[in-house]
Amino acid sequence: MRDYFLQKDLPYDKTSESIKSKAQNDESINTVNFFEFDIVTDTLKHIHSGSKIRKNLSSTLANFYSYPILIIIFSFLTGLIFMGVPMIVIYLKIFQNLMKPIIFLILLSLFFSILIIIVHIIDDKRNKVSILAKWERKIVFKNIGLSLTLIILVVGAFLMHNFFDDILEKINNDNMDLIYDDNNEAYVEVHDFIIKYIINCFLFNETKINNDKLKVKYYINEPDSVWTDLHFSLLIACIPLFIFIMNKLIKSIIIEVKYTVAQLIIFINSFILFILIFFTHFLKYDQNSYWEVISILEIILLGFIYFGYIYWTIHSIYKFCKNPKDKSFSIDRYDLSHIIIIILFDIINIIGYTLIYLSILGNFINLAFKDETLYDLKIVLLLLKIGFLLTIVSNSYYYGHHLLSLIFRPIAIQYTPAKLKKYYIRANKKLSAFIIPS
Repeated sequence: MRDYFLQKDLPYDKTSESIKSKAQNDESINTVNFFEFDIVTDTLKHIHSGSKIRKNLSSTLANFYSYPILIIIFSFLTGLIFMGVPMIVIYLKIFQNLMKPIIFLILLSLFFSILIIIVHIIDDKRNKVSILAKWERKIVFKNIGLSLTLIILVVGAFLMHNFFDDILEKINNDNMDLIYDDNNEAYVEVHDFIIKYIINCFLFNETKINNDKLKVKYYINEPDSVWTDLHFSLLIACIPLFIFIMNKLIKSIIIEVKYTVAQLIIFINSFILFILIFFTHFLKYDQNSYWEVISILEIILLGFIYFGYIYWTIHSIYKFCKNPKDKSFSIDRYDLSHIIIIILFDIINIIGYTLIYLSILGNFINLAFKDETLYDLKIVLLLLKIGFLLTIVSNSYYYGHHLLSLIFRPIAIQYTPAKLKKYYIRANKKLSAFIIPS
């Protein structure tokens, strides 16, 4: 009050009032510019590192952070080039053995994973970065784990390649074929559900069909030996996949992982399915009653695996809609348009895998409950082709996004910590509070 009355009697000074007004305007302008400043983008564009690789990656990540649509576009294009093209080669049946493109894809992924580890270690050593830092260890260990997983899948892919070679050899030697007319009476019934579905993909030739209503018949020379050989090849091919499933199952039970329920559904039923495949190797071909029970168990297990995967996908969609962020690219929240595009890939994925399962289910129904015609077989394989094509589209995005995240997530973890991504208040008893944007 004392100061108020003293100032009240002072003469009015236009100059001081003008200076005060100008200072307030400047402060207002500076405040606006201050809040328009993006500290994450600036941090990524001006990182303190002697590594040219890190600086270039950081600059690219800054562009991804500023324009998230680029993440979606480059994820899809990257996946389409490295994963989509090999899958399209399978779709077009350019190679007789369908595993050749898959082997190429897994080997390419393995090479890329190992290359990241080597480049990362060399770059750290050259720029004297401590490998003991938390994010540095996580990067290396994560890629080592991925590489070990891919090695298991490579071995499994080569063994599955041998299994398909056995099928092709029997087809080329006229030991196994589909009958497209009524004149050939030398045919046998096929009881094994899974083997039947696989060989249909190799044997079916639509150009040979003269009558869609003809019952599907198979010519198989020495069914017992043919089936024994194919089951043994399939059993050997499943061993690396069995190890992979066991690893995932143990991890889901012992270690806290995301989507635990979905993973348990998938991997427990996959484990039982592999045990069932192992058991079928010791069955004789003419034990029809056993094959019927096994086929029912197989379709039930495949159904649980399918529903587990769909539940996993829907759960991930729900979590993403609830919290639409992407730690791999420092995205704290996607815009609505970006969310819609990403969810669209998930919907395409669900439709694709649903059509594939319907194809498998249709094949089972044709085997168990009706006389399968060539038209029925044509519909089953058409569903498989459409579903497979849709999964190429969706998984191209997933694969590309994962590939890019392996590159940019280490940069995001190191240079854009969570505290930079939100406005926060830093309190100090001696100083006024400052609002700092991120």
